Amino acid sequence: MFFDIGKESCFILVDDGICFIVMTDKTIKVIKGTMKSIICNRELPDNYVRINRNIFINTLHFTRVVDRRCRLILMKTGNILKVSRSNWNNFKG
Repeated sequence: MFFDIGKESCFILVDDGICFIVMTDKTIKVIKGTMKSIICNRELPDNYVRINRNIFINTLHFTRVVDRRCRLILMKTGNILKVSRSNWNNFKG
């Protein structure tokens, strides 16, 4: 279950034991695995931050905050993602 996350992945979403890696060209790589197995089996690059319990983003592909009240951010792929209250401090500014 090895894969190279690299600079071209925009964000990683894990749901029900399935890991979706959304690439900057909007393709999606799908592998089986939990968030714990993803993190324990490989080290994420420093530019990855967790924004909620299911999603890690590549900060190089973060575009802007869309809605501060709802804690929504926009990625370069056009995806709008919700940031948890506990991780929102990373995006205040």
